[in-house]
Amino acid sequence: MTYISTKHFNLEVSRGKIPGMRWEFLAGFSTVVGTTFSDIIPQGGVQDLPQFAGEELEILSDSPDDTAAGDGMRTILIVSLDSNYVESAQVVTLDFDTPVPLSGLPFRLKLAVGQTSGVNGGSLGTIKIRRVSDEHVRMQIDPDFNLSQSGIWTTPAGETAYGYGIQFYTPKNQDVNIRSRSNFFSETGERTFISSGSPLLYQNSVADPLEFTTPPLPEKLDFRWQARSALNENITVAVLMKLLLVKN
Repeated sequence: MTYISTKHFNLEVSRGKIPGMRWEFLAGFSTVVGTTFSDIIPQGGVQDLPQFAGEELEILSDSPDDTAAGDGMRTILIVSLDSNYVESAQVVTLDFDTPVPLSGLPFRLKLAVGQTSGVNGGSLGTIKIRRVSDEHVRMQIDPDFNLSQSGIWTTPAGETAYGYGIQFYTPKNQDVNIRSRSNFFSETGERTFISSGSPLLYQNSVADPLEFTTPPLPEKLDFRWQARSALNENITVAVLMKLLLVKN
């Protein structure tokens, strides 16, 4: 890596001026956290990710305004990994509640973000990416968010990720325990899970710049943030994590 003495490292990575490095962000949000650990995702629950092969997926909205010529969201950019953990992107045009198939067989969904919209400037309905076989929701964009809010993230092939900052949020009068869970890749499909501790947050926002050395997240690793409440149901939790990706 070229040593940079007079320039800001973060900015230079963002500008693509440091070969082999790039930023990514994990942004998770849920309003349905309960008394058992669940992923920080809008639809709630714990995602059971595929082990070997990708899936047939489709996208749809519950608003008639989310169409090619509607007032809401018109097109969505979807970033995914295939079964070799290679990243690719596609743009899909919405057609209200008529399912639109995604191309290929996505293995891991990384991001879905609005590309174009009508006069509303974003979605007017809940947009879901779901499995064709049983309509299981893999990713969701809530109205006016215009971005998937998933606390689940996978390291692409040929790269290693490092945590570079993290922030948690819970509203007033709400308590929550937070934990991370890592699932290491194995050629046999038998993965090793490692869970962190689960500190308690109560009606506050916690930001950690992660200025210490964090464990690397190697290629093909599944990483997720989970939360639970000690007493209550339907707790709101948000997490934002900044990741530095470095080519191996």
